[in-house]
Amino acid sequence: MSPEDKEKLATAVNELIESSDAKEMHKKFLWVHEVASKGIPVRLTGRLAVLNPLLDLMLDDVDAAQRVLDLVERKRSDAGLAPLGDSGFDRKKYMREMMSNKRARQRRLVDLWNQLRPERDAVRGVARMEFERSHAARWQAVIQERENALRDRKGSRLSVEERTSIIRNTWNDVDAELDALEEYVQTELRKPATARGAGFVFRLQPKGTT
Repeated sequence: MSPEDKEKLATAVNELIESSDAKEMHKKFLWVHEVASKGIPVRLTGRLAVLNPLLDLMLDDVDAAQRVLDLVERKRSDAGLAPLGDSGFDRKKYMREMMSNKRARQRRLVDLWNQLRPERDAVRGVARMEFERSHAARWQAVIQERENALRDRKGSRLSVEERTSIIRNTWNDVDAELDALEEYVQTELRKPATARGAGFVFRLQPKGTT
């Protein structure tokens, strides 16, 4: 984090500690974060714009942002001020939703893939877990590569809009790839079992992957 970013984050912290309407600001901040975390490019505006650095941090690093919010609550307590309330968005809910969406895609992938294989060779158990992990890692690597490429071109940190756009577009690409796999599977299932293949190529790859 650059000195300028640290200064902006400190200003956000001070607003949540010292402002007379800090509780309302905090409430609106959590609402905007909930929307942004779903891949919708939103920002805090007007007087609340001062909290955008904290919003950026929460979208980039949940644990770091939670530490900042915990600091805000300690400072308010030391000053004899009432707590803001739930000092965090529902992190467990956020993580559950994120993991649920990823698992749904992983399940669809494995279910389609197994239709191409004889029942005795279906991907199950540990092999299924490894198959799912490898593809989840592939998707995440694509997101990271796209973020790095844009950051390098800009020469500065990505905005929330830029980061959420990359994530949303990548998941759209994942869904398109799964749609293509489903079409491939349907085509193969119309063939005799002995003529079916598993030659589908997963083209959504980090550029460094051969």
